[in-house]
Amino acid sequence: MNKSNKNSLPTKIDGVQESELIYKPENLNQTFRQENIIGYAIDGSSVSEKEFVTDIVDALDCLAKGTLETYSSEVVKKKILG
Repeated sequence: MNKSNKNSLPTKIDGVQESELIYKPENLNQTFRQENIIGYAIDGSSVSEKEFVTDIVDALDCLAKGTLETYSSEVVKKKILG
């Protein structure tokens, strides 16, 4: 191992934040208050609570207008399996 690699390890260790700073409850609360992730879409993207509520409200509006498109289990199964 050359000398530059030996000296880089302490530098890297010094650059790591203390776990107490990362995991303080007030830091976690700030993170989670920004966007409450409640699930994930089929493509792996996160779904926030706000997005979910918006989708439900939009669906209810369409239902009230009579424009909501719904599919039976059989139709979905045929579409997936071909």
